[in-house]
Amino acid sequence: MAKSADVGKAEIRSSTRGDETRRQLIEAAIGTLKDHGFAGASARVIADRAGVNQGLVFYHFHSVAGLLLAALDAVSATRQARYGEAVAGIPSSDFGGARY
Repeated sequence: MAKSADVGKAEIRSSTRGDETRRQLIEAAIGTLKDHGFAGASARVIADRAGVNQGLVFYHFHSVAGLLLAALDAVSATRQARYGEAVAGIPSSDFGGARY
């Protein structure tokens, strides 16, 4: 019984560590795109910036393109949240009654 409980804890730690690695890679990809553009966004550059092994790019995202799409999703979600907050306080009458 104790072994199965230990396995569950290991899986939780592994998942949390994996989530953290994914977050680090996404943040590194965003920074790399800002600093070097698409042409400079290689797996090696992004992994070095994230402080992880280059193979983790492919383990978590299957390709550099997959990582860059995840980075785009993260940036888009952040912007959408900001826009939502910005317009939340505007009365709907300011939009001429139109609903968006």
